[in-house]
This record gives sequence, structure tokens and C-alpha cells, in this order.
Amino acid sequence: MASGEMSSAPVLFVPDDIPVVKGRPPATAEEYLAAVRHEAECLPAVVVAENLDATEFAALQTFSAPEVDAATEAPEHCRPDASWCRNVAAVFVRSRQAVARQRACRTLPPSSGQLPSSDDVDGWAHVVSSSSTVLPSLGLVAGMSQASIHAVLRHFVLWLDNEQDEDAVQPEARLEPSQARWLYAVLAALDKPLNAHLTAKIRDVARSMARLRLQHQHDPWHVATANLFIFLARDVFEQHDLA
Repeated sequence: MASGEMSSAPVLFVPDDIPVVKGRPPATAEEYLAAVRHEAECLPAVVVAENLDATEFAALQTFSAPEVDAATEAPEHCRPDASWCRNVAAVFVRSRQAVARQRACRTLPPSSGQLPSSDDVDGWAHVVSSSSTVLPSLGLVAGMSQASIHAVLRHFVLWLDNEQDEDAVQPEARLEPSQARWLYAVLAALDKPLNAHLTAKIRDVARSMARLRLQHQHDPWHVATANLFIFLARDVFEQHDLA
């Protein structure tokens, strides 16, 4: 672990299926941690102060904001059914639990020797490309710090929007299976609750996937993959307004 970097790996693994106890004090450490996690997830992402005089901030306001496309609604023939959504949710929950269990192992090897530094955009672009031999194995992804997970998520937003500099290594316009595997692994390793910045990145990914789905709506693999990530953003990361 780099100097000054804090680990966010859980000290005690708490399964997602532990019920939140109400009406009595928690009887076990797991019940207590489950209650703490539930309270944290219930906190609003944005808190607005009451009786705030906003006039003092008037000089800091911008006159315009960049236009952001709303998530494109799925064409009728591209919409997943309820059974598909339930299966995706169940598999993803198991993936997150597997990552959490692996992190809880004290003998977990660090990933730093096998992966680029978190700010190496070109290096990560190669890692997630189809020409790479590095796969997002459970041990590798679980060994990544949350700071690295956040950085790779930001890289994916850049790649999906194709906004890198001309000299940077960029993935192909069509999403590759290797990129989809790595993005899935990054989301499975992303700790909740999310702050506002990470929530915005999740929404960026969903919007890019919606555009990809519309562009390749007759390609079954692209449609299914785009639906997968849109579903995760909407139902797992609680961005319920996404189509």
C-alpha cells in the first residue's frame, strides 16, 4: 500500500442477507455493522442547509452549464424482462459478496505489481483491451484499493465518451468483451454508499451505455451488455430514474 493511502477493506465481512434489527439493540457484531451500513445507505446524497442566505454565493455562479444528455429510453425490442433483471441482480450480489470475502482474507496479495498505477490512463486502456492477457480475477480486483477502483471507473467514463487527448491510447468505438468484463469487476468491487462524485460517474456510464444500446440495437451482445450496466446503475446503485 502506498504511503498515505488508506485501505477501505472491511475489517469484518458482513453478508448482505443479515436483516436490519429494529426495536431492540443488535445482539451480535454482525447485526450492529448491518445496522450501521443500513443507516449510511439511508443518508441523503445531498443535504441542503436550512435558512441559508444564498445571495453571498451569487458572484460565484456560472451563467451556463454544459448540456448533459438524459439516458436514452430503451427501444421496445431491447427492453429486458423481469426474470432477466432478477437473475442479473442475484449474480451481481454474489459477485460483490465474493469480493468482500476475498478482501477480508489477511493473506490477500496486493495488486500493485500486476497492474498500472491508478493514474496511468494509457496503461489501463491496454489492460482492459482485447490484446491484454490480464484478466479481472477475483484476487486481482479484490486487491485493488478503493482509490484505484475509483480511478479506473473515471477512466471508463472517458473511454466510453471518447474524450481523451488525441495522443492517448483509446479503446475501439464498439465495446469489447474484455472492457465489459473489467467494468463489471470494477463495479463489483466499488464500495457503497457512493458519494456524489462517484454517483455522477455511474450515471455517466449508464448514459454512455444507453447511447451504445441505441446505436447497436440490432446487435444482441451490445444490447444485453448495455442493459446489464444500465440495470446495475439503476437498481444496484439506486439511480432509479434511468431507463
